[in-house]
Amino acid sequence: MTFWSKDGGLEPIRKRNFIVYIAGRGVGHLVKSVTTPSVETDVGEFRLINQIVKMPTINKWADVSIKFIDTTNIGLSDILINDTFYNQTKAPDSSNPREMGRKKDDNLSMHIDVLDADGQRIYAWTLHNPFIRSINQGELSYSADDFMEGEVIVAYDYATMISDVGSAAIVTAEES
Repeated sequence: MTFWSKDGGLEPIRKRNFIVYIAGRGVGHLVKSVTTPSVETDVGEFRLINQIVKMPTINKWADVSIKFIDTTNIGLSDILINDTFYNQTKAPDSSNPREMGRKKDDNLSMHIDVLDADGQRIYAWTLHNPFIRSINQGELSYSADDFMEGEVIVAYDYATMISDVGSAAIVTAEES
């Protein structure tokens, strides 16, 4: 018996069990892969008499990449563009910076649920103040019969992770 059997109480988390929610819509069936939020801390070196002391400084959250398959009836590209970009047909109001192309919408929500083998949520990442940094619609080619694949890069201020393991939810990553 392996250590990760259900009988032993330990089960590894599978990469394939996740759902991505964008603006409250579950688009998990269209998403091929997603990178989970990651944070890096810069290191500052300070001289203290005859020693160099290293101290953590500012946290920086890395962008999240979402690769998706586009379809004819439910185009994720349409959902993303309509929910994250203003109408570009009218001239932007230069006095209002929110109308200058991309919008950082306080109502846009994004989270990633990681599931166990039974489809129950293990933990969830919530991206706070996310906005679409770039959308790549993919590549067309007469020589390929592959699915149309696109990529979205999402920037955000910070992320929180809520664990559903045990009786209470625990916040394990907070605002930096």
